Amino acid sequence: MLVRHLAERTGLRAERALAALDAAIEEDLGAAGRITLARATTAFDAALQDLVTGAEARLRQLDRAVEQSLLLGLSAAVSGIARKEPDADPAEVSPLSETEDDTFLSEALALVLATDTGCVVTSARDLSAGLPLLLKFPDGAVPVRVEPYSPSAH
Repeated sequence: MLVRHLAERTGLRAERALAALDAAIEEDLGAAGRITLARATTAFDAALQDLVTGAEARLRQLDRAVEQSLLLGLSAAVSGIARKEPDADPAEVSPLSETEDDTFLSEALALVLATDTGCVVTSARDLSAGLPLLLKFPDGAVPVRVEPYSPSAH
C-alpha cells in the first residue's frame, strides 16, 4: 500500500512537472515568436520606407526631366516664331535701376529660360555672355541674348 501510494504521488508530481515544463516551453516559444515577429515587422517597415524614399526620388527626377523637356519645347517653339532678322542690330538696354517701370517689369516677368538647355534661370550668376534666353511674360515671350555691358562704352 505504501509503495502504491508513493508511486501515485510520484506520478502526480511527474505530471505537474511535465505540465510546468510544457507551460515554460510554450511561454519561451511565445516570447521568442513575439520577438521574431517584432524584428520582422521592423525590417519590413524599414524596407518599405526605403522603397518609398527611392520612389519619391525617382519621381522628382522624372518631374525635372519632363519639366526640362517641356521648357525646351516651349523655348524652341517661341524662338522659331519670334526670331529677329539676322542682320538686325541688337537692342541695347541699360542695366535696371530702381525706377517704377523696372519694378513693374520685374514683377511682370514670369519666367527666364536658357534656350540652349531649357533650364530656368534663377539668378544673374547663371548668365554668361552670348547665352540665348527666353523671357516669358504673362502676355507672350521674347527671345534675347546676353551681351556684355560696359558702362564706359555708353
